[in-house]
Amino acid sequence: MHALTTTRAFRELAHEAIRDAHFPQGMASAMAQSAAEGSRRLAKLLTAQRAALAPSLRDGIEHARYELEALSESVSLISTYNLPPRQAISLAVMLRAAADQTIARLRRIENAV
Repeated sequence: MHALTTTRAFRELAHEAIRDAHFPQGMASAMAQSAAEGSRRLAKLLTAQRAALAPSLRDGIEHARYELEALSESVSLISTYNLPPRQAISLAVMLRAAADQTIARLRRIENAV
């Protein structure tokens, strides 16, 4: 599942940003695009399979879609600015927690599908 792979990579980016106290601009930009693509793919899945999916699974996919979109937007903003180390670490901690939550949700979806 593209979304799960992307979110795992996103978590690693956040982990590296915590360790290094900055976000690598090129990687952050690529991850933003990949997370946005993962969100689009989940939207297509919902459109194509909505009637066949259980309501709880639909809700889970929709939440994961929004979470990926939020991760994408967040890292896009972060990559636009050269953050001081303390701010980069703080934001990376929050993004890693969000990625962990999304990974758990996507695993449940993967197991249900």
